[in-house]
Amino acid sequence: MNTLIIHPKDPTTEFLRPIYEDRDVMTVVRGKATRHETSVMIDKCQTPMMMGHGSPAGLWGVGQFARSFAIDGYFIQNLQQKVGVYIWCNADQFVRKHKLSGFYTGMFISESCEAWTCGVNAFRHEVTESNDLFAELMGEATGPADMFHLAMTEYAELAEHNPVAAYNLDRMYFAPPAGMIH
Repeated sequence: MNTLIIHPKDPTTEFLRPIYEDRDVMTVVRGKATRHETSVMIDKCQTPMMMGHGSPAGLWGVGQFARSFAIDGYFIQNLQQKVGVYIWCNADQFVRKHKLSGFYTGMFISESCEAWTCGVNAFRHEVTESNDLFAELMGEATGPADMFHLAMTEYAELAEHNPVAAYNLDRMYFAPPAGMIH
């Protein structure tokens, strides 16, 4: 298994599916995995990609896992050995706290109510436009570093006129693994 996708089932994050739908050699986990099973899958994969709703404490299981979080502090030792993808609200705090490497997001507006809560004046179509382009570009990326590159170049073009994309772009990061020149 090359890429592990952990994406708890939730209709509000289905827009993220293009990130992994066309990838080869992957395992997709949408729920019902135990901590042990998830830990083994992370160890065996080259790139863990985790996405959905979350908090600084981790990726929520949204009722799809036997626990509240699909990914949390339990998996830190597994994740520290990988260059991962962490796409959920406030994943930046999780990644920095645990000194992880890879592509990650801070607060990420993916719904109109989140735009309003974050003080971003945006229309629903701007949220959809941002979501669609983000997922499309991340799906074209060859890995976590390329995801960051595409965000900073192609997604940045949308951010010039889309307030949701501008907000999200300011909260996208890449932490290279130790020893990698970035």
